[in-house]
Amino acid sequence: MSASPNSHELFTQHQTALQLGWLAGKNAPPQPLLTEASESGQVALIGYLNLARPHRIQLVGKAELDYLLGLGKNSQQDSLHALFDTRPTLLIFCEGLSPSDGLLAQAESSGTPTLTTPRSARE
Repeated sequence: MSASPNSHELFTQHQTALQLGWLAGKNAPPQPLLTEASESGQVALIGYLNLARPHRIQLVGKAELDYLLGLGKNSQQDSLHALFDTRPTLLIFCEGLSPSDGLLAQAESSGTPTLTTPRSARE
């Protein structure tokens, strides 16, 4: 596997253009963007939040956040465990959306770099 950019490098490279800010995981070790699974095409690189076929960079827009917040307590906890168990490179909240305190706590404890941007996920 060739050298891959990591979460912190991606933040630095795109911070200004995407107006990125840190929400959680800033002090965690940088996560590689590419893995053997992503290089072989088994895992998509970037996309909207998907727990069944997780992307290395998970984007959370209004529909995805509404879905998570609309789940019952146990289902929401199960979904968050599934999300962080996949070890995404980055979790990005788009459109200036704010995740729940529980989600941020899990992101921090799992060492998942979690960012925010006022920009749409379509950009």
